[in-house]
Amino acid sequence: MESRNKIPIETQSTDSLKKTGSADMKIITVEFNEKVKVDISFQKNSQIQHNCSWLYRQALKMLSEEALSKGMLLDLTNVVAFKTKSNSLMLDYWLTLPDKPLTPIPDGTVLVPYIPEIPPKDSEQSEKDASSVGLQDFDVLVRIGKGGYSRVFLGNLFTIHRLKGLTFNQQEKNSRVDFLH
Repeated sequence: MESRNKIPIETQSTDSLKKTGSADMKIITVEFNEKVKVDISFQKNSQIQHNCSWLYRQALKMLSEEALSKGMLLDLTNVVAFKTKSNSLMLDYWLTLPDKPLTPIPDGTVLVPYIPEIPPKDSEQSEKDASSVGLQDFDVLVRIGKGGYSRVFLGNLFTIHRLKGLTFNQQEKNSRVDFLH
C-alpha cells in the first residue's frame, strides 16, 4: 500500500500538489488582483462535503492571510461573492447558492471577487425618493392593527417586491406612508 503525505490541504503548495498526485486533488484559484492570488485545494472525493459557503469563507481567509504575508492590507468587507474570471453565468449563479456542493466547478477554475458598485447617495435625493412613495405604490394585503391616531397595514411595495409595514395617520387629511422596519 502506498503511503501519502498527511500534510493539511491548506498548507500544501501548488507545486507539491502537482508532484504528489494532483489527480486526487481539485484546485480552485482565487485572484484578488495581480499581486494577491491563492490556490484553494481539496481532495476530489471530499468536494461533496464542501459547499459554496465554505469556498467563500476559505477564499476570504486565505486572501487575507496572503495579503498580510506580503505586508498589504485588503478591504474584503465589500466582497459579496466570487465569480468566475471567464464569466461563466451558470457557474457564477451556482457560486451564489451557499449550500450547493463544489462538484460542478471544474478543476483549475479561476475566481475573482464580486464587489457591487453602489453609487453614492445624495441625502436630498433619498429624502425625495422616500417622500414620493405613496399608497398607490403598494398592494395593501391586510390591516394588522389600529390605534388612536393611525392604522397599521401590511403591504407589498411593487418596486422592490418586499413586504412592508405601513402606518396611515388618521388625523392628517393626506395619508402619509411610514415604513415599519
